[in-house]
Amino acid sequence: YEQIPPTTTTASCGYTEWTFSIIFHETWRVPTLYFTCGHSDGTPLNRQQVLDILLHHSCQNNGHDAGGHWNEEELWEFVSQEEHPITGKPSYFLHP
Repeated sequence: YEQIPPTTTTASCGYTEWTFSIIFHETWRVPTLYFTCGHSDGTPLNRQQVLDILLHHSCQNNGHDAGGHWNEEELWEFVSQEEHPITGKPSYFLHP
């Protein structure tokens, strides 16, 4: 278990809110981590903001420079966006 401090953004709101759920994915036939994320005012983060945050935390945890080892195509090999199977809201999920 690792506690990640609240993520701050350059927008006027001071934090982002992340909601996670684990749902059985009908296509992949495995439990899958779904997540939504948005600013404190309810505005959802866009695709690039999500990838920037994930890459930043990944590089910090692995000791890599945030600028160099990933491109957008590689990032989307493990993160996709689709409708949440229960809430029907746009959500991201990690590929199994």
